[in-house]
Amino acid sequence: MALVLSAAGGTAALEAGIPVQITGTVTATGTANSFQFGALAKPAGGDFSLDIQAIKTAITVLTVDIEISLDGGTTFNVWQAGLDFAANGNQKATQPVYPGALYRLNVKTLTGTSVFFIAVVN
Repeated sequence: MALVLSAAGGTAALEAGIPVQITGTVTATGTANSFQFGALAKPAGGDFSLDIQAIKTAITVLTVDIEISLDGGTTFNVWQAGLDFAANGNQKATQPVYPGALYRLNVKTLTGTSVFFIAVVN
């Protein structure tokens, strides 16, 4: 069962292995529906990987950028661009997730609606 973060625009630290719903129903492009998230540090140190699933409704186009902030959420920059969820509803970030950084999803193109889930993986 996944944890649901109910208020878009909030921030949460995610624990490895627990899937979390990080958006409400996304019906438009942009970052307004994305929760900011980070990963809790491992006791032994190290980074994580990130799995993202889009639960799609009548999607024909859905591309997303993952953005990163290292200044507490004041500034976000593209960390991984162009994840194509229309082609594949499950995506894996190709770069490691670091504890202490904030991340969010930026929906770049969308036709249809979607809800996004994320799992931080050891």
